[in-house]
Amino acid sequence: MWMADCYTETHTYDSAQIYIDKSIKLVEEIPDAQYSSFNRMFRRKAYAYFYQAQIYIKQKNTKSALEFIDKAYKQTINEQHSYLYPILEAYGDYYFLIKEFQNAISYYKKAINNKKQHLQTSADINLKISHCYKAMNDSFNEKKYLTISSEQRQYDEKIGRINSTHIAESILKEELEKKEAVRNKNILILLSVNILCMILIVLVVFRLRKEKEMRSSKTKIIYCRKVQMI
Repeated sequence: MWMADCYTETHTYDSAQIYIDKSIKLVEEIPDAQYSSFNRMFRRKAYAYFYQAQIYIKQKNTKSALEFIDKAYKQTINEQHSYLYPILEAYGDYYFLIKEFQNAISYYKKAINNKKQHLQTSADINLKISHCYKAMNDSFNEKKYLTISSEQRQYDEKIGRINSTHIAESILKEELEKKEAVRNKNILILLSVNILCMILIVLVVFRLRKEKEMRSSKTKIIYCRKVQMI
């Protein structure tokens, strides 16, 4: 499915169609009962239909596009997905292609509202609304939504820079923590070696002293015996 999306983005529609056909065939071959038992993240039927619709939209094949947008929407509702905005946006794209601009705007706004529920901005969709108003010769709303799109894009870029900074800071912090951990480990090893050396020195000194005492004791014993013999 992702390969189909990749080829769609590069306008290689023949290759995209091959992969999306395979994806749709695979998901449709799964019995409904078994499919419903899957974890939600593994239920990809709606996405397969959506990507097929995207290919048709890119090719301006509106009739086929609508068929698969409807399938994707129905499947999404059946699976109770909350992320509806890609399909709502696809409806908007469809109506834009057939020049029903008011319907396109309506679906684009529905997509924006759905994105808001997930705390996401909609710079691209607002730009599409601006294009709709341009096609309708409504310069006031064209500029209005163009401004909204521009402001949201600037906001997204700002958030992106902030996130990038946070990521960079996190990476730097992690590297510093790793270096500190290595440094502490090396210090611990050095201290351990020093302590071990000190213990060995103490043991050696103790042993030498004990051996000296033993030799001294033996010398005294030998001397005493010699004295007794005299």
